[in-house]
Amino acid sequence: MNDAVSGLIVAAATAVLVAGIFFWAGRARKKKIEALRSLCVQRGWKYERVSGSLYHGHRVTGDGWQFEVVSRSGGRETAPGSSDWAHSSQWSATAEDPGRGTFILGSRLGGMLDITRMPPQLLSRFLGEEIAGLRPFPAGERLDPRYVLFSREEPPAVGFLDGRAEDLLLAWPHKLPLVVRSSPARLSLTALNQRLEKPGEVAAFIELGLSLAAR
Repeated sequence: MNDAVSGLIVAAATAVLVAGIFFWAGRARKKKIEALRSLCVQRGWKYERVSGSLYHGHRVTGDGWQFEVVSRSGGRETAPGSSDWAHSSQWSATAEDPGRGTFILGSRLGGMLDITRMPPQLLSRFLGEEIAGLRPFPAGERLDPRYVLFSREEPPAVGFLDGRAEDLLLAWPHKLPLVVRSSPARLSLTALNQRLEKPGEVAAFIELGLSLAAR
């Protein structure tokens, strides 16, 4: 067998392999969409597929809230094996609430790591620019081992969590860091750099957001 024939065989095999990868990736993506659609039908939520030239994801909306998971590309070429895609999963309340406290609650990096001692620049990258003007407080006996709290007021004056919200925060997987941002203007729950698409994860995430909104 000469080199030309060998090259053709290799090229053909590569083409078949690439086509197979795209085929199975397309099937997996379709299954994810159908599973999310089914979840939304069961719960009475509205589902939308969102996409553009540099982003794609899902949006789920309910009564007074929205959940969105999106992957965005910076539009830059990257080295082999790397990616410039950034992922986000966020639940947010869509209405203002003048009685809502102002605070940020975030997962502790590395479990017990005290991120309250981070330099301000690093802290703002993890918890957001809204951290300016807030002070660290204990998150409470149950939550303190896993979460840090920054607030304008002493926790007893904030009144931002009930037992159900605490239970759901403690049950949330350690591998999926969370940040809760609350103010009278907005309440949001973010899974840092995560793309939540499994129906179980999406349902648990939305339930957690709703529990934080309950007062």
